[in-house]
Amino acid sequence: MGAYDAARETAARLIREKGASVQLRVETQAPAPDADKPWKPGAASFVLHPTHAVFLDGVLKAWAAKMGWGAEERDSATRVQGGTVQALVPALGLPVEPDTFCKLVRGGRVYEIKSVEAVRPADDAIIFILDLVE
Repeated sequence: MGAYDAARETAARLIREKGASVQLRVETQAPAPDADKPWKPGAASFVLHPTHAVFLDGVLKAWAAKMGWGAEERDSATRVQGGTVQALVPALGLPVEPDTFCKLVRGGRVYEIKSVEAVRPADDAIIFILDLVE
């Protein structure tokens, strides 16, 4: 049992309870082209890993509204740099770590992952903070 197992389990439970169902789409590299047909390369494929995520734009806007901030103050306080949206994804249960080659799928929306920051004390990943762009 790792030193941070309780933190991993708590983070996964809270994100599952408060977040949305999403899928981490991991793209695999296209196979090498057939030597007899080099003009026809193989197609890349992907694997979907179900998980949950808390999208921080909505959380921050709700918090700003509770603080009594006006619409302009709310929008400026909750805007993440570059038009991105941040999401928290639990590390527990993911067979792979997200990176910028993966995508996050929420319903019909597909988000590109621009950056990944792991909350990782002593090499035990607890959550991943993803900067996303639709």
